[in-house]
Amino acid sequence: MNWLEKLKNKKKVMSRTSWKGSDDFHDWYKKSFNYKHGKGASETSGLDYAKGYDYKPNVLEKFLDKVPGVGGYRDYQRASDYKSRVHYNPDESRAADKMMERSVNVTGKTMSDFQALDDRMLSDRFSGGSTQIATEDPRNFSSNIFASDDDRSWQDTFVHGTKSGHVVSERERVGAYRGRSMDPYNITTSKMGSKFLGIFPRGYEGKITSNVAEGGGSKLDPYVNPETLRSQVMGNKNLALANESYYKDKDAWDRKKSYNKVVAASNQRRGYAE
Repeated sequence: MNWLEKLKNKKKVMSRTSWKGSDDFHDWYKKSFNYKHGKGASETSGLDYAKGYDYKPNVLEKFLDKVPGVGGYRDYQRASDYKSRVHYNPDESRAADKMMERSVNVTGKTMSDFQALDDRMLSDRFSGGSTQIATEDPRNFSSNIFASDDDRSWQDTFVHGTKSGHVVSERERVGAYRGRSMDPYNITTSKMGSKFLGIFPRGYEGKITSNVAEGGGSKLDPYVNPETLRSQVMGNKNLALANESYYKDKDAWDRKKSYNKVVAASNQRRGYAE
């Protein structure tokens, strides 16, 4: 196979968007993982990669790391690649999914609050949360809490537990996320930015810091107790919360008062109220 055929095959694998079942997906993911991170990358476990990680840039890389915009984007990419290598190793991801398929403990809760008057929506808030915990190994879990107001999402947090630790993703706005990952050896933080004219990166951030404590062990425990996350989801008595601007919207509250007067009058006529 010549270089052109190899390039075509790589493009075919990396651009694929549909799969026939989970096994087919994991086969594809392993191929794309090795294309992205280098031949044989999947053979190194997540924790082994984390333990041996050491960024040593050459002269050109040091220069690019200091270029405004470009440096932040490179930091972001480096943190994302590290997170992928440590927490989403293909073989470990396949094993985790199979474990979830065999036995999983699922808990969830949703709430909504909406009002309409004369075909006008006065309030439309929806929120919820859920946890999925593998019964064979509680390190393998996923948990999310979300909330939206008038179809605009203003809270969306996802926590994923892996053999190597955990990953957190929080949405700031549509298409923009803050991320964090933690394992026994390192902690990553990242912020998605944008590209001006689709070319010039801006607003990207990324950082990898050591989680190794003096004398051994980790500074912070990377393994989250999923029962804590489940308690947060189920113990919240009002998931359909409103953001600060919701309470400051005077017009919205005036419309709500009108709505409540109409409902009260209707109930009075129908004998539902004294």
